[in-house]
Amino acid sequence: MPLLQPGALGGRLPRTVEAFLTTDIQALAHAQGGLLPEDEEALQALQEEVVRKHAPPVLTGTQLFAHLEACTLLPTGCQGIDSEMLRGGMRGGQVVELCGESASGKTQLCLGAAVQAARLGKRVVYVDTSNALRAGRLRQVAEAQAAAAGAAEGPPAFDPLKVIEVRRCYDVHALLGTLDELMAQHAQQRVLAQQEQQGQQQQWPQGQPAEQQQGHSPQQGGQQQQQQQPAEQQQGQQQQQGQQQQPARRRRLEDLPVALLVVDALSALISPVLGGGQHSQGHALLAAAAVGLKSFAAASDAVVLVSNHLVGGSDERRHEKRPAMGESWRNQPSVRIQLWRPAPGEDGGGGQPGRAMLRASPFLPPGLTLPCVLGEAGLTDPPAMQDGAGWAPMQQ
Repeated sequence: MPLLQPGALGGRLPRTVEAFLTTDIQALAHAQGGLLPEDEEALQALQEEVVRKHAPPVLTGTQLFAHLEACTLLPTGCQGIDSEMLRGGMRGGQVVELCGESASGKTQLCLGAAVQAARLGKRVVYVDTSNALRAGRLRQVAEAQAAAAGAAEGPPAFDPLKVIEVRRCYDVHALLGTLDELMAQHAQQRVLAQQEQQGQQQQWPQGQPAEQQQGHSPQQGGQQQQQQQPAEQQQGQQQQQGQQQQPARRRRLEDLPVALLVVDALSALISPVLGGGQHSQGHALLAAAAVGLKSFAAASDAVVLVSNHLVGGSDERRHEKRPAMGESWRNQPSVRIQLWRPAPGEDGGGGQPGRAMLRASPFLPPGLTLPCVLGEAGLTDPPAMQDGAGWAPMQQ
């Protein structure tokens, strides 16, 4: 990359990255006498390098609206969270974090979201980091959700558990290896899709009608169509015979694009290597995991759902518990939802339902709180909400 000479702009270079990315390089180069050709070339190369490495793509309002319309939305299984907090569901390309204490429903919401995506025919990769996933519980969630759907959807066309891939990762290096493997699969899927698209374009170039591709006018095509029917029938019979002789290729699970990646729980891998001098590269591993998760979400347009536990709240300086993994992780998720387990009643029995609070979102201000309950179908809405009583934010 060409070097920009010191003092070439005379202090006119913008001081922030945002101002630099939105600056018209041509106007800046020709202002106050202009720049030398090599300095202008170096300034243009510098802006392109910053845009390539650090800047998100600049979209117009029309492009942003088209992107939102084409965005993949996956439900969590809890209608209140989907409609009120997520405004339709988890969006593809984003990292969604579930944080909360033990037994607050993080794993149950992950299971419910995985089954919901699988019932839509989407491939799900479930990364279990603490050996907490049980096949029986996953089957119970799937059966409960199918029973809740009832006659509205009819019997399922396939077993949703067949598109849920479970992987065990007990250290951060195994997680990074899994992300690399998924990225390689996505790259291979893109290559195959491009080859298939090129083959279709070669067969019907530029969308021309079949009569024009064969060099015939529509009138001549109508006269020759009757003559070509016997040949086409014979060719169709030969193709059918060939298909009968060659068995149909079974599509593997790896050939499907990943729509939902669940990491339950990410903090179980990262927290042991952070703080206390336990690992000299702990923060570097955290940064590598965060970059890997966000890069995979952006490249594949998949939803990345991670769970995190809470720390703090035991000393006098910090009364409120906070998500683990420190400040380095704080701004990595696009959406953060905190869960609370149900509070016991005064008589020792069941009290109020659990609750979910929106902590961070690109669409809504934080603080929205909704009730939720733990059941056979995972984390769901209270029965009163399921009966159509409406949604009402809870008092914090």
